[in-house]
Amino acid sequence: MKKSIFVVYLLVIFAFPGFSQKIILNFNPPLESKYSTEFDIQSTVQQTIMGIEQTIKVNMLMIMDSHVVESESNYSLIKVQYKKFSIESSDAFVSFAIDSETKDENPANLIFRSLIDKSFFVKFDRSGEVIEIIGLDQIINDILKGIDPSDPIYEGYKKTLEESFGVNNLRQNFQQLSVAFPSYEVGTGDTWNYNLNSKATNFDVQMYNVATIKSIDTDNVIIQNNSTIISSHSDSMEIQGMKGKIDMTGSSISEIYINPETGLTKSGVVTQEIEGDLILITEETGEEEIKIPMKIYSRIRVKNIMY
Repeated sequence: MKKSIFVVYLLVIFAFPGFSQKIILNFNPPLESKYSTEFDIQSTVQQTIMGIEQTIKVNMLMIMDSHVVESESNYSLIKVQYKKFSIESSDAFVSFAIDSETKDENPANLIFRSLIDKSFFVKFDRSGEVIEIIGLDQIINDILKGIDPSDPIYEGYKKTLEESFGVNNLRQNFQQLSVAFPSYEVGTGDTWNYNLNSKATNFDVQMYNVATIKSIDTDNVIIQNNSTIISSHSDSMEIQGMKGKIDMTGSSISEIYINPETGLTKSGVVTQEIEGDLILITEETGEEEIKIPMKIYSRIRVKNIMY
């Protein structure tokens, strides 16, 4: 009696959908398919300047439309347009809000609106990694052509466009909320390693990742991704007229839902924590002048909707 029960138990668990299923994951959204991507980023920055602790809260929302215009054996080319961008920031003394949809004519809102509905292209390989971003730099250059370089606002416009909307920052956004798929079959419980190197805003970011398949069924592949983050920059960086360098490390954990047929991220959440120092350097002596301890906590959500 006990033996027969055990045999039935084995038959049940091995017949359960997804229990022993192995699949090869590929980023392969159908040609001519369209989808909207929403990034929702909430961050808290804690920094200590001359013994005074400051806390800055930042909320960002970015929406992009994508259209698969090429699908070859080793890559997909996707036409992308920014549709909305907003940011709210506040600390104990100052708060501000910028939104691409507002009619306010302040310079920051004009920058955000100038990017809306302009097309550029992102090329992904079949593992889901960004190979190339095409045309975004030209959009930024075209916007800057409409501003006199001698105008006091020119440098501010240029810095904001390059750091917030440029190629490096966009690449970081895409890669942070996706997974580089392995070239072999994987099943529930399997893990693999991959590394990402990119430059986000003012500093270089290296991410060492361990991805694990949590479950597989006909609708979703759920992947947990654990990352070690190292952010650094040489002392050639300019910060408010001074030379500086950044030395920060941290970690992140994410849970990402993947469409098993297309490899497209359906939704995902990343929780990230990094800390370290921002060091300002006296140009004349090359010695450290100010060391600003910092901690950054972020929660990032992404959602793709096919239409």
